[in-house]
Amino acid sequence: MDKIVKENFKKIFKYPLYWEMTNAEKIALLKLMEDIKPAVAIEIGTKKGSSLQLISEYSGKVYALDIDPGVEAELADSFPNVEYIIG
Repeated sequence: MDKIVKENFKKIFKYPLYWEMTNAEKIALLKLMEDIKPAVAIEIGTKKGSSLQLISEYSGKVYALDIDPGVEAELADSFPNVEYIIG
């Protein structure tokens, strides 16, 4: 197993929401967010909040765009640094 995968495999399982990504995609996103630590991030297509849980941890402010009005109601309490834009 690749060194980066071995070092980060356990980290991706600390996020409890269901992911629709492969483990390699999760690790890539994790490493990207760890390296960049953006002041502001935009997520398009929040769905169940799987990638949002990681993005919000490493970002100062996140704008989450989705067409489902239920997303904000379901996730707002979990991610205080996220502003939901529905439409």
